[in-house]
Amino acid sequence: MQNPRSIVCTPRRTDGRAWLGPLGAVGTTASLVESPAGITNDASLVLGHLADDNGPALFQALGRLTGETASVVLVSQPDLPRMVEALQIPSVRASLVESYADARVLTYVAAKLLWGDILGLSKALPWGVRVHSEAVNTHDERSQALENVTRYARALGLRGKYVEAIELVLDELLMNALYNAPVSSTGQPLFGEVEASQRASLTLERPVILQAACDGTHFVTSVRDSYGSLRRETIIEYLLRCARSKDQIERKVSGAGLGLYLAANNVTEFIVNLLPGTATEIVCLFDL
Repeated sequence: MQNPRSIVCTPRRTDGRAWLGPLGAVGTTASLVESPAGITNDASLVLGHLADDNGPALFQALGRLTGETASVVLVSQPDLPRMVEALQIPSVRASLVESYADARVLTYVAAKLLWGDILGLSKALPWGVRVHSEAVNTHDERSQALENVTRYARALGLRGKYVEAIELVLDELLMNALYNAPVSSTGQPLFGEVEASQRASLTLERPVILQAACDGTHFVTSVRDSYGSLRRETIIEYLLRCARSKDQIERKVSGAGLGLYLAANNVTEFIVNLLPGTATEIVCLFDL
């Protein structure tokens, strides 16, 4: 069986050669090109390095990719608006900061994009790390789950700023999964107009799955609903709007935009796995 082809596009050959290894490790035949003109549609995966002078040409080349070709953009510095703007290109499935794109991150991202096995917290961790899981159906169970993860983080000796960030992120993601994700068979929100004061009496038919784990270097959490109602375009719209102007954040009862933005802005890795109509899983990694 012939291996799928992958392309690394960067004007810096030394860095490019280092990025070839992880792509080859996941089963591709990887090649290096220095110009966006070398990006072709016969590749299954393209890793594009956004350098100072190649932005327009790189985005145009990635925008021309069609079919099943997936691409990943590497940016030089953390810049949430810029990274989300790159995700507006249909082929771009991930946006990474180049200094953080080590072998672990690149193999994890590339394997998911190539082979489609996307769900599960364990994929973001070394083999053998214990993953703690629990199902959440109600408001009270949400509070208990948050307390359990907070207690677990403190027992690991995590500094207070990490514990606070973990609690903030999980609280927002659980609220979205419990009250924004559930939809009817026709796609209408089930709890969209339910006031916060009335949520304590609600019980989900399909539980939200919360997971947490730590390998000593990273603390990783995930929240998965069983509706799959969140769309890629919606995520990008929310993140861009909130990143560009906090005054424009919607604070409707049914709005999930603020929660997604707060989560993305407080973690090292923000990963959204989408199976439309089946599940949405958001994985958040905290670099300790």
